[in-house]
Amino acid sequence: GVAVVESSDSLKIVFQAIYEPGAQLLMVTLLIMFVIFMFSSFAFFMTRESYVDSGVEGDFLWDSKSCDSMLNCFFTMFTFGLIGWADEYYSGSFMKDISPVVILNLLMFITVTVIVLNVITAILLDNFTKLRQERELHNQRINNYCVICGMSSTQCDLFAAKMKNGKTFRHHTMVDHNMENYCLFLFHL
Repeated sequence: GVAVVESSDSLKIVFQAIYEPGAQLLMVTLLIMFVIFMFSSFAFFMTRESYVDSGVEGDFLWDSKSCDSMLNCFFTMFTFGLIGWADEYYSGSFMKDISPVVILNLLMFITVTVIVLNVITAILLDNFTKLRQERELHNQRINNYCVICGMSSTQCDLFAAKMKNGKTFRHHTMVDHNMENYCLFLFHL
């Protein structure tokens, strides 16, 4: 797994784009959990009787789709509220009547899935843009400046035209200040 990421520049950029805004993504995740908690609190106190149990017996809290406890209601809203399977876990039909549960699930879908998840997408896209700009700036510096003396390509070409010696920036970086020669020199020392 790690060798694949290390060998691919694209995967490095993807992981860097996710890792760098980690604090922002953590804060948005906490915001999502808080919003889901608020919706589950409303569901627990106002529309608890509208939720029906699926009849599935299990060891985990999220095996049943009901709001018989605050924690169970939170897991129900977290698990099924984000996906929007409202008609599977409330009593009544969406087409027959608009119950408070339908309105609650619609508001939760709009709030969490549409708005908050778009904030996460915006954070990641912003970070990808920042990384791309940094990479372009790095490539521009490598291509337009001498690594050894820092002279720009325009300065070098102007100097060559003034001295009429024909030594362009390419000649300067490949012959006069060849980076490989400097590396070999440093290795020799």
